[in-house]
Amino acid sequence: MNIGILSVQTIGQITGNLLVEFTANFSDRVIALMAAGGSKSSSASREKAKHETKEKAPQNKPSTPKPPRKKPAGLKTTKTKVVKTLKVGVSSIRESTPKKPRINKAEKAAKTVLAEKAEVKEQEVKPAFTAESNEAPLPAVQRETVKYEALQKVEKPIARNSAYTPSSFGASTRKKNNQRMLWIGGVLLLALICGGYGVNSLLNRQEAVPVAPSVPVDTSTPIPPTATNVPFTTTASPLPTETIAPTATIAPTETPFVAPTIGVGSTIKGDDGMTLRYVPAGEFTMGSDIKADEQPVHSVTLDAYWIDQTEVTNSMYAQCVKANVCRPPRKVTSNTREIYFYNPAFANYPVISVSWNDANEYCSWAGRRLPTEAEWEKAARGTDGRTYPWGNVELFSNFLNLETPDTAEVGAYPDGASVYGIMDMSGNVWEWVADWYAEDYYQASPATNPLGPETGELRVLRGGSWYTFDHNVRVSQRYMNGPRFNLPSIGFRCAENFVP
Repeated sequence: MNIGILSVQTIGQITGNLLVEFTANFSDRVIALMAAGGSKSSSASREKAKHETKEKAPQNKPSTPKPPRKKPAGLKTTKTKVVKTLKVGVSSIRESTPKKPRINKAEKAAKTVLAEKAEVKEQEVKPAFTAESNEAPLPAVQRETVKYEALQKVEKPIARNSAYTPSSFGASTRKKNNQRMLWIGGVLLLALICGGYGVNSLLNRQEAVPVAPSVPVDTSTPIPPTATNVPFTTTASPLPTETIAPTATIAPTETPFVAPTIGVGSTIKGDDGMTLRYVPAGEFTMGSDIKADEQPVHSVTLDAYWIDQTEVTNSMYAQCVKANVCRPPRKVTSNTREIYFYNPAFANYPVISVSWNDANEYCSWAGRRLPTEAEWEKAARGTDGRTYPWGNVELFSNFLNLETPDTAEVGAYPDGASVYGIMDMSGNVWEWVADWYAEDYYQASPATNPLGPETGELRVLRGGSWYTFDHNVRVSQRYMNGPRFNLPSIGFRCAENFVP
């Protein structure tokens, strides 16, 4: 708070000094301007007198003075007041300005010239009064003005033909100094005001330090404790008697991931949206005694795998075509439909008119593969050696799409699903598998994971279609054709290895 008071007092002193300085500077400026006005009029009169003297000098004739101009009385009075004011201003300036001795030849010569001019002018202004001239002599006020001008020239020589300027009294220098002082004073004033305000604000905003409440001191004389016979009793200590070293922080154990139990009925989703069914590993009976290429009946052991629940549909295959991987089917029509593949009404129908090469390309694009002949047969008949996917009973129209004019929607016959929940394994469309075809392959095929002949000219087809005969929909029935062959009754499904 003391700092704030001192700052206010200092600010008042500085403000007063600045006001006094500004008042003095303003008065000096007014006096200088008034003197400049008088100097200009005197200089004009001197120039006029000099010009008249040059014109009259060569002539020897007596000059006839011109009658003085009559001026209003008020003007003389005003001029006299101005002259007196100028005298007062000059005297005040001389008193305030220290006199310096100026003794040199140039100044003496200037004074001499000015004195001569003053005498000539005085003679011209004061002509002799003759009887021939009725003109009166120059008034006393004008003579005093001329004498004053001559005196001013002698005391302070001024360059010829130069008007009076306030700089002759040092007013310009004082003005610059005053402006500089005003700027400095203003900056200091602003700094002091801001500093004082900031210090006061800082002092006022300091939070009061909380003082702890005084606790009354007990000055009474302490009473010594009296000895009492207390029976010693052993009590259990609340603290452990042994120091236990800090144990390391045990990170929470992660709950082990328990994979869901995989078994018959388990499913997964393919990248193309297909549902795949699980077929467990194990042995099954393959072949039959009906046809030569199905003999002999033999046991085959396969690893676990996944296989598509239905045939690949038009919408799924269209994704591969859109990705510029698969080419469109050879025909976009079906047996009874003019537009089949590109028709949204048949998006969930099996894709047809595709070759083995087309089917293999699609399965690779979808991240899967064509099933082997053994995998296809096990998925259709299970492990009990049944004749049809649904069992050994005779054919019924609700089990499959057979002896109809065209394809049916996939999964439209759930009653004809196999033991693993796989649909349309019989009827609807023939399905390409991965193996090359050989009529006597079963006679020398391996007992575990057979892959078919290494080479060949024809590929195997399984399952029958919508227009075949009854015996062609048996799960052991084999059919074959070239890899480039396609019909409106041929489609496919994919499979995938099981990874535990």
